[in-house]
Amino acid sequence: MTEDRRSNAAETGAATALLERLGLPRDRFAFQAIPPADGLDVFEIASDGPQAIVRGSSPVAQAAGLHWFLKYHCKSNVSWWGTRIALPQWFPQANERRTSPYRYRYYLNYVTYSYSAAFWDWERWEKEIDWMALHGINLPLSVLGQVAVWMDVYRELGVTGEELDAFFAGPAYQPFGWMGCLDGWGGPLTRHMVERQAELAARIVARQRELGMTPVLQGFTGHIPQALARRFPRARVYRQQWLEFEPTCVLDPEDPLFRQIGSLFIRKQAERYGTDHVYAADPFIEMVPPSSDPGFLAAWARAIYRGMAEADPQAVWLMQTWMFHFRQEFWGPEQIEAYLTAVPAERVIALDLYAEEVPLWQKTRAFHGRPWLWCMVHNFGGRPGLHGKLHVIGRAPAEALHHPGRGDLAGLGLTMEALEQNPVVYDLMTEMAWHTEPVDLDRWLQQYAERRYGTRTEAVDESWRILKEHVYTAGVSLPPRTVVCARPTFSELPHDRRRAKAVWHALDLMLQAASALQDAPGYRFDLVDLTRQALSDLIDLVHVKLVAAWSGGDAGAFDTYRTLLVELIHDLDAVLATHPAFLLGRWLEAAKAWGTDDAERAHMEWNARRLITLWGRHDGSLFDYSCRHWSGLVRSFYAERWRRFLDRAAAALRSGTPFDEEQVRNDIALWEDEWSKGSDLFPTEPAGDPIAVCRAMARRHRPLLHNVLQETVTEDE
Repeated sequence: MTEDRRSNAAETGAATALLERLGLPRDRFAFQAIPPADGLDVFEIASDGPQAIVRGSSPVAQAAGLHWFLKYHCKSNVSWWGTRIALPQWFPQANERRTSPYRYRYYLNYVTYSYSAAFWDWERWEKEIDWMALHGINLPLSVLGQVAVWMDVYRELGVTGEELDAFFAGPAYQPFGWMGCLDGWGGPLTRHMVERQAELAARIVARQRELGMTPVLQGFTGHIPQALARRFPRARVYRQQWLEFEPTCVLDPEDPLFRQIGSLFIRKQAERYGTDHVYAADPFIEMVPPSSDPGFLAAWARAIYRGMAEADPQAVWLMQTWMFHFRQEFWGPEQIEAYLTAVPAERVIALDLYAEEVPLWQKTRAFHGRPWLWCMVHNFGGRPGLHGKLHVIGRAPAEALHHPGRGDLAGLGLTMEALEQNPVVYDLMTEMAWHTEPVDLDRWLQQYAERRYGTRTEAVDESWRILKEHVYTAGVSLPPRTVVCARPTFSELPHDRRRAKAVWHALDLMLQAASALQDAPGYRFDLVDLTRQALSDLIDLVHVKLVAAWSGGDAGAFDTYRTLLVELIHDLDAVLATHPAFLLGRWLEAAKAWGTDDAERAHMEWNARRLITLWGRHDGSLFDYSCRHWSGLVRSFYAERWRRFLDRAAAALRSGTPFDEEQVRNDIALWEDEWSKGSDLFPTEPAGDPIAVCRAMARRHRPLLHNVLQETVTEDE
């Protein structure tokens, strides 16, 4: 082999290995390395025969080029759920070159490590890293395994393992400990899990580097164990509180211990995982800093960066900037400027975390000249619901790119709190990293549906047109709150008649295409998801009728609608049971797989159950924040608590005795607490044919939809 061929093989080996993991034949594709374009990633694709040539300036660019070729020249789709790759015997003619206008394509949120990845193993992580590469990600947040580093650091400073047990959050809550929101909740974290996560983290960053990515590791924010504060009584320590959780300890930025821990952590972390010189650190995320004095905030920023730079002179600090929005009453222009400008511009990357809804770059003079990334949160807590601002995603990044006040717009980012939902949103957002102009959304959606399902039909085109108009370009980019997942109440809950009608129309059209599309995995996922949304919207409207019957003292109507509501929730569970993406059992079994004995497995399961139900204490404020439409959870938790609530209400209505809703809700919270301690098993494999079940449910409940649409009138109609 010549030296040039050996060099090319070394530069393309990662893309070739990814190709094989996709199950694609090596002889159909050839990868070649090419130089970047003015420091920016570029790919080229060429074909006119049995083999395609993909050239790229990095392994990620090569993977993105492969994905582009599969999308636009093979009409294929790579997705969390619904991957469909169809290679023709003879590739169509292609000759295309694309350059990303962005240096960085960022991925993940701290809390994604709770709401999606809390219990992932290497097999699942490997799939996600491949997804990242194919979608062009080159800057992933890679903070798993940091607990092992913190243990190294704090043991060196004299903190015992028992004391650290009270500091580290439990398996499902670790990110909230990493960000300083809480100490110890859901713990302890077993030594086995710490060691296994460290091993997993090493594999993750190794694969990411192999693919040409820059893993973003952790930096020190000032958050310390309370035991350390006791061991250093002269240290200047503040207490900060997040919601109803016990206050955590943070060091004063001028205390020498801040500097010592900051640099020690970076060194210890590099010993375990190496470094690519980018570190994430967010000291206040959703908490109020000890002082609003700009000088104090600047000192805190300098202290964070100094801890990084003393151990790594090439350090770059990546900050989420979420607090500028979440605590906007605190973070005025002076405070923001002081914090951002305390560190040299070339040593900061700022994430405009929620730019699809609240773009901060327009309010901060483009982050005062610091490199910044236009990011999309989209999902909070993994809550269910079809939603997303496709019209913003397909336009706003390109518009910002050409805006005279854009400053150093250096990239795009996906900062969702949870994954494996609304795949269309993520397909478009990642593709925008290779566009310099807005996309034609109507045309893009038609192409997306054809890629995902393998063929185009008029019914599917119309279904997606309706979804675009009523779901994916309407309202805010939050998942709709649903009655199903709401703690039972007779207060009016959000509902949308127009949306419900549109979703059901889109479902009818999607069902019309079943015979043509039934073998496409993306169609089966989307059909279940659309039926799920249709039933959820119908339940919202039935709840309106239920509340009216209750308020009017109509016992007969109340019995009718309470029976209907619970039956509908059970029918929703039956729909969800037909697809593996919507099974509670998969989440719980993945959690238990991290345990080594019955006690550990029970602890893991409690974490998994608690996070998606009560979250925190039974009388806390975060209940249902991470609610899910998962079969098993829907019938055993949501349907059951509605049944308990409505049975108590019906008994009061029949007897004419007062109904203490607050007391009943408190009783339900105690029952929820017991549910989170349960150990009953739930299926990990789907049951029933999704197309047949979805069609049957649509046929069964369409008359009810027509009735409630006629009877449920809102003020604006």
